[in-house]
Amino acid sequence: MWDLLVLTAANEKQKSTFLKQLNHLDLREYCKNVDVVSDANDKCRIGSGGSTIQVIQHLIRMYNNSLKSMKILLCHSGGLSQRMPHLSAYGKAFGYLPNGMTILENKLRHYL
Repeated sequence: MWDLLVLTAANEKQKSTFLKQLNHLDLREYCKNVDVVSDANDKCRIGSGGSTIQVIQHLIRMYNNSLKSMKILLCHSGGLSQRMPHLSAYGKAFGYLPNGMTILENKLRHYL
């Protein structure tokens, strides 16, 4: 089980949408806590590398010394879903697969 699942979002609007989607999922068997971190600048796309740096800075501010003992999974989820436009409104991670689970739930199941 993960102590913390962190999802990245491209902007505050996407973060808000992700938080609403997370309210519909029961992820307790996969992780103790979930956090969504949005890119700091809506006007400039920073990619996964820049997003990773922002997440690390956020985690240091939030958890400081306890980070050393935490098991954290970072899932880059922000983006425009240009190749999957039907998922762009609420994010690829929350798209449902034929087994009735979201892409996020399937990932978490396999990462346990």
